[in-house]
Amino acid sequence: AKPVGEFNQGRIVLRGKHVQHFLNGVKVVEIDLDAPQVRASIEERWAADNPVRELLETMPKALTPVALQHHNDVAWYRNVKIRPLPAAK
Repeated sequence: AKPVGEFNQGRIVLRGKHVQHFLNGVKVVEIDLDAPQVRASIEERWAADNPVRELLETMPKALTPVALQHHNDVAWYRNVKIRPLPAAK
């Protein structure tokens, strides 16, 4: 990550249920959304009665909205672009 005051460049590529996340040109995550590690992570982070967990477990992955978040601090975004990709060949 870049120092405070500088923008990082992020790119998320989702094809079907396969996700890749790049930060400043470096791949930092690559996984399938239905992988056992994803389920384990959800179970570890969210209590069974938490509505967020229910949403993560039940919402169809193809229809999941994009959400930008921060963690209890100011966050700035610029040049956000969301576009559909052609189907993988």
